[in-house]
Amino acid sequence: MATENPVIPKKLMTFYRFIPTARKPIRADASAGGTIPTRSFRYCEPIRTASSFGWYFFPPMDFGLLWDGSDVLWSHAGQPEWKPLARQHFPNFAKHFNKKAPADCKGYAVPFLGSTHEPGIVNIWSGWVGRSAPGWNTLIRPVANLPQPGGWESYEDVVETDRWFGALFVNIRLRRTGVPILVKRELPLFQAQPLPLTASPCRIIEDPGLNGGAPTPSTTDLSVEQLLRALAAGESAEHIYREYGLTRSDIETAVGFARADSRFLAILAQDRVRTALAALGL
Repeated sequence: MATENPVIPKKLMTFYRFIPTARKPIRADASAGGTIPTRSFRYCEPIRTASSFGWYFFPPMDFGLLWDGSDVLWSHAGQPEWKPLARQHFPNFAKHFNKKAPADCKGYAVPFLGSTHEPGIVNIWSGWVGRSAPGWNTLIRPVANLPQPGGWESYEDVVETDRWFGALFVNIRLRRTGVPILVKRELPLFQAQPLPLTASPCRIIEDPGLNGGAPTPSTTDLSVEQLLRALAAGESAEHIYREYGLTRSDIETAVGFARADSRFLAILAQDRVRTALAALGL
């Protein structure tokens, strides 16, 4: 089953600033802020393309983090002393949010910083919220081809901004203990990139083709929607296993995603799909 190329809408991404003083995102730079070697910038189009794909988002303020191996402390210019970090709003943002928000949203301001239960993991919000066109999500990742600051590293995540008016944030893992780590407003915090839903296959490379000769591709780019449509068309689970190289675990994962996404409710309700999933115990 061939994967159709996604149609790129004219208005792909829209960003909304919630923290008034948050720095505006900027288009990612082909030179990664002037840090990649000149020869790479001039002659290596793959590096330039990867570096310039998406937008840079920045921290809304300068602040420091300090991890003792157990607890995370934080400080900023208006709070020079180190204080334990649990969940922390941007200064004066909760009051600003409650003043602007609808009545049923008051009291639910997004925290600016948060320390998770896992040691050394900190959640940082950029102060922005994103919305994407239907069928498109937002990949949040470290800045491409730019070495990460010393002392911490970023996780990657995919935010379903086509159906969730989602805060654009990043989780970082602190790598140093007992040493203050400064997060600067002038440096990009993460890179946000549009990601089509069709690029989220159930299974990617089954066989990389390491056979000493030409690669023998057995790539399965079967999206969640395509899997459900195959079931709706009457294809048996055994046929899908064999034809697309999927496992039962792949189908379980795909069905789990589908049940959590309102766009797939109609196809999940079809008799053939319900019968097929019931036969699989799903």
